[in-house]
Amino acid sequence: MSNITSNNSSSSTSEEELKFNSFSFEHFLIIIFIAAALIFLSFSLIQLRIRIRNNMVDRIPRKIMPFLRPGDLSNKQRTTILNGIVNSKHIQSQIQPVVGDSPIGHLGWGAPDSEYPNTHFKTFISKSYIVLESVATHFNASLKRSPNTCIRDYVELLLDRCEFLDEKLAYLYIDTYEKARFSEDEFTEQEYTHFKENFGTLIQSFEPEASSLSFIKKFQ
Repeated sequence: MSNITSNNSSSSTSEEELKFNSFSFEHFLIIIFIAAALIFLSFSLIQLRIRIRNNMVDRIPRKIMPFLRPGDLSNKQRTTILNGIVNSKHIQSQIQPVVGDSPIGHLGWGAPDSEYPNTHFKTFISKSYIVLESVATHFNASLKRSPNTCIRDYVELLLDRCEFLDEKLAYLYIDTYEKARFSEDEFTEQEYTHFKENFGTLIQSFEPEASSLSFIKKFQ
């Protein structure tokens, strides 16, 4: 009796092991199939995205605006955009050139038909110290400016060495020079004319009989 029982138990154990092994193998195949399907789906989505991107790149620049096609935007949005375009076209068609009495030119530059054609005022003012030094050294060679001396110190040196110089004009020159050299502000033609008159008076102090315009024209 005991032998029959042991045989039955061993046979049932082997059947359970067989079922377990079969069950595990089936699940293993299912897992492999699902993984393969996911990999295939991911690869397909990546390829689809690449194709869509390439198609969009090929269509740049587009010949038509996307919102002009029905369905891209709502009717209200589409109408608002189209009305804006029509309004811009209308304004553009009504634009007329304005011709006035004022001279043509840009701020900081002499107009072509003015007394200073194509002259950049800041450039001339910021380099005017060359004329000043040239006139001063022509008057006295010892008044040559050393390379490490700034313009403010040089003009103050000239005031100390040359008592005939107008102190008010000298400091006005310093302020105007530093504005031209270190600020971003441009000069108007009127400001440039005023500077040129004062600067001419300043350099003419060295040689009253000489014309200041001759030195300035050489520099220009």
